[in-house]
Parts: sequence; structure tokens; C-alpha cells
Amino acid sequence: MVKALKIGSRTIGLGLPVFVIAEIGVNHEGDTNTCTQLIKSAIAAGADAVKLQTSNPDENYVPGTKSHEIYRTCQLSLHETEDMFSLAQSLGAEAFTTTDKSGLSWLETLNPSPVAYKVSSGLMDHIPMIQRLAATGKPLIMSTGISTIPSIQESVNMARMSGGGGVSLLQCTSLYPTPRNLLNLASIKRLAELFECPVGLSDHSIGITAAPLAVAAGATIIEKHFTLDKHRPGFDHRISLEASEFEQMVKAIRDAEVVMGNDQKELLPEQEDTAVSMRRCVIATKNIPAGHKFTEENLGVMRLGDCQEGLHPRYFYEILGTFTQQSLQAYEPIPNDFIDRE
Repeated sequence: MVKALKIGSRTIGLGLPVFVIAEIGVNHEGDTNTCTQLIKSAIAAGADAVKLQTSNPDENYVPGTKSHEIYRTCQLSLHETEDMFSLAQSLGAEAFTTTDKSGLSWLETLNPSPVAYKVSSGLMDHIPMIQRLAATGKPLIMSTGISTIPSIQESVNMARMSGGGGVSLLQCTSLYPTPRNLLNLASIKRLAELFECPVGLSDHSIGITAAPLAVAAGATIIEKHFTLDKHRPGFDHRISLEASEFEQMVKAIRDAEVVMGNDQKELLPEQEDTAVSMRRCVIATKNIPAGHKFTEENLGVMRLGDCQEGLHPRYFYEILGTFTQQSLQAYEPIPNDFIDRE
């Protein structure tokens, strides 16, 4: 049984609206005005939540590396982050972030503080950090980009033992961009079955094709990078969507939800008249006088097309060799109570 997960005011799970996350990350490049524009544009385009990245470069990356330089130049301050969370909340969306040990200590002091924490693919085996994040009591959204089933199991177990906020998983392939043949959307269902939690897709592919397909594969969360200009150099701009594309993706996701419907196979009320007119029944294929035997020469199975009902085809061979109680005209349906069984 896949358990639903509460993230802020949203409940995430099968049969519920897909939770769409705009991954802003560091596409704001350290500029709060740009971050403000990104948040407003993403929410206007249909995002249910925005995600930032809150990272102390000196705690996470070796000085002189590319990652250290990027995060050194793209940090938002405590108050700037709080303002961004407040902005998202005022626009009716949720806000959260990835973080590290030092970032977590002050993120928890914010008002509003993050409604959840994202565990990135690179942090999935950072068991001490997962313990700290789970201990906040907030849900964790865990990305599985470079993880195997055993390592996912270890991290999920730790999260569940360390806090009561619950977990969700994102199928992810840590290639930027991800070729479509390596998205492995079929793993979404398997992860949901193995870990009994909501599973989604963190999509690093180009375009919007993968998102609605992931919904069809069982995804209840979609995360996609967002930018104001995907032609800007560096950061995550290249694999991101601009506002108009993101809006198209959200529409495709909502359309996918509609066409997926539910997993019940029942006759819909809207189909009842059609069902009567389309079903076959047992009929006389020629005039049959009363008292004559039913044979394969005078019986058939046909669709009448005028909403008449007759004997179900399952009884065709059962009534062969029995006798009519009264005469029948060619193409007249055999009534359910019209058979002499003695």
C-alpha cells in the first residue's frame, strides 16, 4: 500500500493531483530580483512548489573546484531566503530547499521555514545528513539519481527511523541533459511498490515529453528546472524550461491525469446505452416453427443494433438441441425465459 505524504498544504499520492515542483536551484545566480521573478513566473505557469538550493560551499566542496565557485557566487542570505519563502507562500505555493548541516540550523529558524527538505542525488548516501533532516519532522523528497536499490533502502530506513515526516522518492538519472532512452520511467512503479511511498520524476531531459509519460507510469511528483532564459551560460539554464514551456508541461501533466482516470474496470453510466446496443445475443437466423429443435443452422449470435436484449451468448451451446415453445421469426432474439429445458 503506497502511503500518501503531506507537504505543506498539499497531500501527495496516487489518485491525487500531481505535485509539480519548479526547481529554481541557483538559476537566480545570487540575485534576489531574479529569484523573485523566477518564483513569480514559475507559480504563474502552474508550479505547486518552488525549490531552492541552500549550500555552504566551504562545507560541501573543495576550494578551487567548479562547484565551490558556483555556490560561492550564488548564495542567498538568511533574510533573502526567508523573503523568497514568504513570496512563494503569499502566491499560494509551497517552498523548500536542499541544504547542508550549517544551512539546516538557520533554515529551521525562518518564518516560514521550508515545508520539506530535498535530498539531492549526491546527498542520498550522506546518512548523517539524512538523520538531521528527518529529525526536523518534515517530509523528505529524496532523489535517486546515482543510487541502487540497496542504497535507497538504507537511506529510506534511516529517514523513517529518524523522523515522522515521511519520505517520497524521485526517479532521476544524473546526466545533464538526460537522453530520453535513459530516463527509465518504468522504475517509478517499482520504487513505489518496494518502498510504499509516493514516487515521482526529477527530470533532466530536454523538453516536456517525459513529464506526462511519467504520470502515466505512476509519478505523483514532477520536478523540473526553471529559468527565465535557457540560453544563458552555465548553472542549470540549459536543462531548464522557460515560463511558456513550463506552462505547457503543467497542462500536459493535467491532461495525463484526466486520461489516466482510475484503476477500476467497471461499466460507466455513460456507456450503459451503448453497451446494450453493442452486445451480441442469441437469435433465430431463420423462421423456426413452435416445437422445433434449436440447431447451429437456425441459431446465431448477432448484434441487433436497436437496444433489444436477448439470451446471452454464453448459453448458445447450452440451448442447442432444446425445443422452442412458440414460433420465432428470423432475426428475433431468443428471450431469457423462452427455452424449453425439459
